[in-house]
Amino acid sequence: VRVSRKTAGDRNSIGLVVRDEIKNVCRKYGNHILLNPINFELPAFEEPESRKTPVQLPYPLREEYVIRYHLGDMNPTVLPQSADLESPYGAYRFQAEWEDGILKIRKTLTLHAGTVPLEEYTDFFRFVSEIRNHEHTHYNLEIP
Repeated sequence: VRVSRKTAGDRNSIGLVVRDEIKNVCRKYGNHILLNPINFELPAFEEPESRKTPVQLPYPLREEYVIRYHLGDMNPTVLPQSADLESPYGAYRFQAEWEDGILKIRKTLTLHAGTVPLEEYTDFFRFVSEIRNHEHTHYNLEIP
């Protein structure tokens, strides 16, 4: 697996590009390949019932990952499902494509800077939970 990670915020921010290589991230079961996801690091937010104050996001969070799984001649017939989530609090996009023995995962995460009022916290928490759920789903590829 080769991972490229970019982190950037607004124009007053610092960007970071990281390239890494990770081995042994997939397992084969019959005609399925199970790949471990490489997840965004989302802040931990408490359950809505426990929240007593607004959420303050002092700066925007923007991350982009491009992950390449080199799978050789396995040729999957089913790829991970795309996701496109948007809310007033940010956006999350996930796309998978297959080309020349490589499964390429491209995903982006944006959380806007600002204050989330306590009255909106349940919606904010639901949005972040949807992202977290998608991020922790293993990629199950079907191969012939």
